[in-house]
Amino acid sequence: MNEFQKKFIDEAQDIISELENDLIKLEKNIANTNYIHTVFRHLHNIKGGAFMLGFNNLGNFIHELESIFKMISEGERNLNDEIMEVSFQSIDHIREILPHLELEDEVLVTKQNKLIDLLQNLQSADKLVESLIPELAATSLYGVTVKPQVPLLDNSEHPVFFVLEEIVEKYEHIFIHTGLDGKEVHFWLIIIDLVRKREDLETFFMFLNDDIEVDIHELGESNEYHFDEKAQKDLDEEMGKSGKAPSIDELKAYFADHVPAKESIQAKKETHLEAEKISTTSGQGNESGKTGSTRISLHKLNRLMNAVSELITLNSSLKSIASQYELNDLNLISEKIELEINHLQEDVFSMNLLSLNTLHTQFERLIRDLSRKMGKEVMFKLTGGYTELDKYMIESLKTPLLHIIRNSIDHGIESKEERLKKGKAEAGLIQLNGFYSGTNVIIEIQDDGRGIDLKQVRQEAIERNIIEAEVNLSQQEIIDLICHPGFSTAKEVTDVSGRGVGMDAVKQNVENLKGTLEISSISEQGTTIRICLPLSLSVINGLLVEVEQTPYIIPLFSINRIHRLPSNTIERENNFSSLVNIEGEQFSILNLQKQFREYPIKINAKQEVDVILLAHENNHQAIAVDTIKGEIQAIIKPIGNYFREQEFILGGSILGDGSLALVLDTQKLFNQYHSLN
Repeated sequence: MNEFQKKFIDEAQDIISELENDLIKLEKNIANTNYIHTVFRHLHNIKGGAFMLGFNNLGNFIHELESIFKMISEGERNLNDEIMEVSFQSIDHIREILPHLELEDEVLVTKQNKLIDLLQNLQSADKLVESLIPELAATSLYGVTVKPQVPLLDNSEHPVFFVLEEIVEKYEHIFIHTGLDGKEVHFWLIIIDLVRKREDLETFFMFLNDDIEVDIHELGESNEYHFDEKAQKDLDEEMGKSGKAPSIDELKAYFADHVPAKESIQAKKETHLEAEKISTTSGQGNESGKTGSTRISLHKLNRLMNAVSELITLNSSLKSIASQYELNDLNLISEKIELEINHLQEDVFSMNLLSLNTLHTQFERLIRDLSRKMGKEVMFKLTGGYTELDKYMIESLKTPLLHIIRNSIDHGIESKEERLKKGKAEAGLIQLNGFYSGTNVIIEIQDDGRGIDLKQVRQEAIERNIIEAEVNLSQQEIIDLICHPGFSTAKEVTDVSGRGVGMDAVKQNVENLKGTLEISSISEQGTTIRICLPLSLSVINGLLVEVEQTPYIIPLFSINRIHRLPSNTIERENNFSSLVNIEGEQFSILNLQKQFREYPIKINAKQEVDVILLAHENNHQAIAVDTIKGEIQAIIKPIGNYFREQEFILGGSILGDGSLALVLDTQKLFNQYHSLN
């Protein structure tokens, strides 16, 4: 597979996601003609790219689906549930065959043939006369310049030549001037009349590689200019003399001076339309100040992030040397470097963030399919969709969140009849909320269903030998049984639930991301599942400390305050049962010197020790360390199998002197304390 084909697949996957989202919106409002137009345009975009690159199996299949929406747009068919259902099945099939476009799998071939038969039957069904589309909008005249970064031979097989052929076939009122120097093409100037939408032109060029720059400019409405054969001949000669592609101002000036206005126009517009430049070269902006986006490979992004991490480490070494030898000038330079690194770090790490909105379509689709399968009506609402998380975390959360939503529909939301008897709205509601809390991200999934049946959960846990029948548990402890491996309240195994591998896997995935999972429920009002995650798994601001001459880093966001206390106040035999008095309050204290050693140690001979008071929500925990070295910005790296069993270790970080510091997982410290008390 060549570079162009790979780029097409990447672009097609993005379009499929947009297409699926628009189909979901269209199904909720089938009279919305904007969605019909958008769906048709998405299908046409993928089909055009598929045929251009030789993926005929995909192109032929999409053509059948596109034909249906063309009939709908022209008023020959009305949109109905059957068409919508087949459309969703077709989208799933396209997504499935994109990695296998040669279509050698017999199962996929059989599936595609069945779908094509179904689509063709829908096309030949009785046509309904009622039109869904209003009158067409006014058309415009466009100027397009196409410039290769390196001149192309006029007989080469570059994809741009196929694009130009397709444009000529598409538009009847078109003029093309080829900027030739011998056998090399330096640019193309294209004038196209009677264009309905700018997007219609953009779609032709979207799959070209970065070696082609495309500028698209609207010159005015079609009824403004009379671009006849004489005007075209004059422009061709003018371009031949100049030998270069004209700028937008030059092109507009030429039209104003040489192309006659149509008689129906009483006066030319006093101002020109602002040109918008569409460039396929990565990282290139435009004069209007609009921002664009570009696709960056994950490999390059990871290399860039690692480079920033190394710069932070190297600058720490530089600061250490400047401090050690009292080199003030070097220290000043180091501080300036640190400022620039911080700016670079913010930009680079923001590239690695995705919003919850990226998962919205998948949630909507899952709810649509499951609610139809179970005969329930369910609405979905996403708030805080712009809340951003690390890409890795978003990808890791996708499956757990989908499982939670699946559980809400299967176990939580009642049937229409049951909800009406309870005085509830006929349609159930699943709401996903995302928001920031300090240095954490909170994701809540709420439903307004029947809630968790505590008696059923307890009885099921007894039958599965998870708990003994005589054990007394609190309400929260019973709810937490849902996350026990193998637990399920489903009476039979289906493709939705019943296998007992659900919420325990969700909890494990969340904990792997250094997060916590909390479940609360009110009978007949619904259930809330709360996921708390750190903002990033990569960089933290921390406090560097030493315990038994081993450096540790404590995340700053978990530190409430620091005190120095007499060492004899913390010398107790039990790690988790000591109490210290800090400013008149009693706090449990953990001596890390004892906690991280399994063998007897000699108690620190110092008269005083540093005590760090940690805070998490409304809980506090004091920890004692030997020495506090100061604040540090830590790049968290994964650690090997040697530390894998150390439940209090979040990861490792390389210090400026090249030594390794272990990053403490303060959340696990809190969990351990509460489990033992």
